[in-house]
Amino acid sequence: MLLNLINDLLDLAKQEKFTFQLNKDFFNLTEAVTDTFNTLSFLSNKKGITLKLDVSKKDTRFFTNLFGDKARIEQLLLNFVSNALKFTGQNGKVTVGLKVSQAIRLSHPEDKTLPEVQQSLYSGSNASASSNGSHIL
Repeated sequence: MLLNLINDLLDLAKQEKFTFQLNKDFFNLTEAVTDTFNTLSFLSNKKGITLKLDVSKKDTRFFTNLFGDKARIEQLLLNFVSNALKFTGQNGKVTVGLKVSQAIRLSHPEDKTLPEVQQSLYSGSNASASSNGSHIL
């Protein structure tokens, strides 16, 4: 975890100098989500939150061989899932759903819009916390 933080700081410095490079290769998105869950399991266990990956059987094949920067995707997943854990109440559930779509959709079980969720994240309030959990689709 500390090594990831150091690498993230180095990447930020590279971005500021415009020398940042993506490391594109084929990877399995389902495995990236599972790795993220494993990394954050200590947080979910502490709050009694269930982590769930929701992928329909018909869509599974679309996520096994994606081309992109796996490390950057995992970084995004870590940010999204850790925020979901932060704003989900005790014994709740966080679901990451992978669906074939033309857009990325973030949702909340209380049907809050993304700006409302972002507002609660930026204000530092726990207004979006729910015992029902959070969803990232």
